[in-house]
Amino acid sequence: MKNPEINPEAAPLQGAPLPDPEAGEFAPAQPEERLVHVDFIRGAALFGVLAMNLQYFFRGPYELFVGTGHAQPGFLNDCVDDLLSLLVEGKAMTLFSMLFAVGLAIQLERKLSRGGPFWGFAWRRIGALFAIGAAHIVLIWMGDILTWYALVAIPLFAFLKRKTRTLHIWLGTLLGLAGVAGMVFGFVRLSSPQNDARRAQALADAAAMAQTLLDGYAQTDWWDILVFRLQDYVDHLGMMAGGLVVIFLNFLVGLAVWRSGILQNPAANLPRIRRAALWLTGLGLATGGVHLFIRPLAEFARSHGPWAKVLAVPLSLSQIYHMPLLGLGFGALLLLLWQSARAPSLLGAVASAGRMALTNYLLQSLVMTAVFCGWGLGLYGKVGSAAGLGISAAFFAIQVAGSAWWLRRYRFGPAEWLWRCAGYARVQPFRRTVPSPVPGLPPVPEPARKG
Repeated sequence: MKNPEINPEAAPLQGAPLPDPEAGEFAPAQPEERLVHVDFIRGAALFGVLAMNLQYFFRGPYELFVGTGHAQPGFLNDCVDDLLSLLVEGKAMTLFSMLFAVGLAIQLERKLSRGGPFWGFAWRRIGALFAIGAAHIVLIWMGDILTWYALVAIPLFAFLKRKTRTLHIWLGTLLGLAGVAGMVFGFVRLSSPQNDARRAQALADAAAMAQTLLDGYAQTDWWDILVFRLQDYVDHLGMMAGGLVVIFLNFLVGLAVWRSGILQNPAANLPRIRRAALWLTGLGLATGGVHLFIRPLAEFARSHGPWAKVLAVPLSLSQIYHMPLLGLGFGALLLLLWQSARAPSLLGAVASAGRMALTNYLLQSLVMTAVFCGWGLGLYGKVGSAAGLGISAAFFAIQVAGSAWWLRRYRFGPAEWLWRCAGYARVQPFRRTVPSPVPGLPPVPEPARKG
């Protein structure tokens, strides 16, 4: 794109048509216009989101992990807990939220390249997303992220048309302030003489809350669980609201990645991607390793002299930065995997799941609550980490195959179609079509392909 108001450094979208002042009205991107490698990364991140939601929420209360980081006994469960904590926790959601900002940037560029205002479309789109998220909370599951994305998109709008240099200044400043605040807070917590008493009280409160949740979601009546879920949402609202800042920072990082031009044409940026994969993954694993042992390291710092309080620095920095570092590193590795063209059918199927990410995210909540809540199979609190990871992998494999099958017949997933209809303020075509063999007649539905 050449519009200096949007992004003077970025290359044009691969496969996208050149801006045409006489082009028709703004409409969703056609399949050939999509950046399929972005869908692939989103699909891979979607699996990580499912694995962590099942780990900490669907199969049992997060509060069971507060004391030791392990909820069920067993060596295999412990290994899975640590593996997910190091490699997936926060990293998948970081990638997922970054790509949400990338999507907004792509829509802005497409809209402005065709002429006409962007903001009416943008407000309708996030309004519809908020409504979908609110229905998700009320009817299915309290751990919704869609409402938060819709809310945080509002301040992100102020950055969509800013210069890249301005974006980098804001991002660097906010990340730096987060690091300083984390170090100060960490030092105060390690130095506080009342810390042991506070920690004991926090553990007692977590144990009580865990038992309340185990009893509440074991109820067998769907309506009783709905009422309990809304109360659970209100009780955890303060804890979840702290994630708004994290989401906003992830949005800014995602916008900065888009402005770098790497996602527009990864084949032309392979050296940059390789360097990013090496450095970001290495730093992410190093800081993530420190964070993995944050409990014993913090106990060591509390039980030794003032000199040990210096551990507040690496502990705090690892807690703040390991997720974006490793999330970006994994994103770069996924880009390299895509460019390697190995197992293209499998990678393309994962991209299909990413293209239907909203539908698949909602399906994950619906199916997993049916599996674990009392009105369904009633497995809440009864499944270990290793079995939970297996359930995640099996169900995501079904989603990958189902998404590939669906998109051979339809343009969008069902939830994506509703979202687009609301955003564009008109009904969108749903079935895939082919040109009519008779000139002048409308297109006809494309016959579904077998397989």
